[in-house]
Amino acid sequence: MNNKQSINLNMLEEDILTFINSLKKNNEFHYLPVQQGATKDGMKLKLGFMCYISKILYTLNIWDSYDEETKISWVNEVNSYQDVNYLHAKNSYIDPSFLALSSKINLIDISKDIYRLLSNNILKTKYELKKEKTQTSIRAETKQCIATLNQLGYQNKNSFLDFPQTEFEIFKLLNTYDWSQPWSAGAQFAGLSVFSSTQLNTQGKNSNTESLSNYINKLVNFENGCYYSGDRPIRSQLINGSMKVISGLDWLNLEIHYPEKLIDLCLENNPSGEGCDLVDNVYVIYKCLQQTNYKKKEVNKYLETIIDLIMLHYHSETGGFSYFKEKSQTHYYGIKISEGKNEPDLHGTVLLLWALSMILEIQEKNINNWNIIKP
Repeated sequence: MNNKQSINLNMLEEDILTFINSLKKNNEFHYLPVQQGATKDGMKLKLGFMCYISKILYTLNIWDSYDEETKISWVNEVNSYQDVNYLHAKNSYIDPSFLALSSKINLIDISKDIYRLLSNNILKTKYELKKEKTQTSIRAETKQCIATLNQLGYQNKNSFLDFPQTEFEIFKLLNTYDWSQPWSAGAQFAGLSVFSSTQLNTQGKNSNTESLSNYINKLVNFENGCYYSGDRPIRSQLINGSMKVISGLDWLNLEIHYPEKLIDLCLENNPSGEGCDLVDNVYVIYKCLQQTNYKKKEVNKYLETIIDLIMLHYHSETGGFSYFKEKSQTHYYGIKISEGKNEPDLHGTVLLLWALSMILEIQEKNINNWNIIKP
């Protein structure tokens, strides 16, 4: 890093720990999304924010310093949210507050559902209705909990098996998603990959891995290395969709199809200032470089620019990163959690700390031995 981008990693660690400790409520496992501007709904949610905290502790290499009793207590708290009786998908991870808030329906929701239903029936679009969005969000949070526990070295208490386990059913499910907009569709592929990798025995895992590999092989574009169908999407969809697919490939121990072409795509332009765009760009480069040393010099120069963009999100007075530049993350799976003030937030901090950990590893400057999370 040059002088303009010089980062005191020890100070950064201390500041981030101070920040996340300031978010803790009276309950040992309850954290707020932001310090000042949390909404009433944001103050009620627990499970997702606990996973964010887990990832930060893992990245900073702090988790392993805890005694086993502390670790088990933390893991048991996460597992306490697994609902063995949930009708839509047994053994899902459900924050009761999230389910209650996400299930609320008002006149605006009803009107939107009517429009989506008509569009789906007449124009053959694939819009999700309100109820379906809630189920998709719970599935995503279940995936996050299972992945987080796995990252920490533990397992979910009860197996989650509500996902297809034959090639026919896998293809049928993935075909219901809109692969012309691969960000969302890629997330579904990633979720299936996490479930297949962590919840099945060796035979089942191998079978699902082969099926998922066969499916994604049909979607890779040989010109740019991205995963989609139809006309070329906008760049953010290309990168963010590829990130989701690549994370799935990682869980399945499958190689990226065209890593050099993806690196070229990432180097073409700087990402937007949003936390997801920044980290997705870095993640794609990081994973591609595990298969090739292609344009390593250009990549390192490019990453210096990314560091500049990341540090524009840092709040040195309080520690932590904001998801947007000078604005906190406002929503969690459709629920408004903050007023979007100029302050750091938990989501931005976990994402941009993750991005920095990957950049330091690429540049061989990871002197504090930060870990890199597996999304």
